[in-house]
Amino acid sequence: MLLQFAVPLADDYCRGAVSDAFRQFQNNYFYWSGRWLSIGLGIEVLSKPSVLRHYPVVLGVMFFLAWAMWASVAAVLFQGLSSRRAVVTWGTVLFAVYWTGMPSPGESFYWVSGSFENLLGPILAAGCLACMAGYAGWKTRRSRAAILCAAALFGFASTGIHEVTALGLGLACTTITATMIWSRHPDRNAWIVLTLVIAVGALITIGAPGNFNRTRFFPESGSVLRSLQMTGWAAMTIVVPWILDIKVLTASALILLLPELNGTAPTWLSRSVLPWRWIIPGATLLLMVGIFLATGWGSGSMGPPRLHNQIYAMFLMGWMASLMAWRGRLAPAFQDSARQAPATAITAFALAASLMTAPNTINGLHDFLRAPSHNIVAWHDAIQQRYAQIASAAATGETDLDLSPLPMSPLSFGDLGLTTVKGNARNACTARYFKLNTVVVKKDGR
Repeated sequence: MLLQFAVPLADDYCRGAVSDAFRQFQNNYFYWSGRWLSIGLGIEVLSKPSVLRHYPVVLGVMFFLAWAMWASVAAVLFQGLSSRRAVVTWGTVLFAVYWTGMPSPGESFYWVSGSFENLLGPILAAGCLACMAGYAGWKTRRSRAAILCAAALFGFASTGIHEVTALGLGLACTTITATMIWSRHPDRNAWIVLTLVIAVGALITIGAPGNFNRTRFFPESGSVLRSLQMTGWAAMTIVVPWILDIKVLTASALILLLPELNGTAPTWLSRSVLPWRWIIPGATLLLMVGIFLATGWGSGSMGPPRLHNQIYAMFLMGWMASLMAWRGRLAPAFQDSARQAPATAITAFALAASLMTAPNTINGLHDFLRAPSHNIVAWHDAIQQRYAQIASAAATGETDLDLSPLPMSPLSFGDLGLTTVKGNARNACTARYFKLNTVVVKKDGR
């Protein structure tokens, strides 16, 4: 429902205003960021006026792909254990936990630039791992080669979306490949090939000159002490609340209570005698620490909320995989047959209640209640009028435009609108897109 009110904001106009796509692509890679695919895709899509007129459609596609990502995660988690209906159901549950638990849905689900950079990466990475999870099930060389090529394509593309995606998928593939080699698994050569492809992609993205050049814009970047401080603060204020989140805990308990999983292990766990229950949580912890260390070193901060959306997806995947690895030891304590049915019903009710009362859910509901300070319908009408005013001013030859502030803003969308600071990048991009010199919002409406 919220998708229909989304409109282009901030970086959307930066990329939509590009006249020479290849030159801009080069400038970004060498002077700002190594995210070659997400930035290139943003320029290609958002520079088309017809696409901007159908902005919610693009977001609707991303919304569906995000759901498909969690369906594929559920398929891998319960591989060989559940029916397709159960996989779809649990994929939807995980998607709901993700949407309600992410720090800023407005910067991923309702903003195209944010969705390309922080939503598309995990989607492609999940597709890569899902392909490899089914690799052993194909018997002919041709079909296996096709699956490996698909996994490599998804994996390489995901590394070009964001440095964090490249780091996360690279660590996951390296860990799996190392265990495959250690256990002399028959599929180890395929995983070695995939890991090499991911490594090349990660090197191209993370090693981009623009990533190192960008640190000059952050005064506190490059400090080891600052990086350690930000990592510790992120652990206490971001990761620990995720672990203690009632939605995550009740969803986990419900998985342990599922009767159809009694006494069984998913296919991906039964192929090896390796201690996955230690390997998976350890790799997830290492990934969380590594991401925040790198972010703290590169920017001197914990990163923006939209980055945390992507990190949350990786945390949730690692958490659920760890849960399945530990399930053989944890499930017996949950599966007393005399109490299992009422416990399952109570847990399911608690999960549903926690999803419905999550801040993101409440914010979405409040936006539709038409309160004075957060009426999404009124905001959408007001911002459409603002853009019409800008376009009209540009058509009449005006070069500098002062705009009145919007009367309200939705709680569900990111704070990415025009500002009162004339040199702000959001203002400059919007002015450039509409072929004006400057656009600024009046202070206090004056």
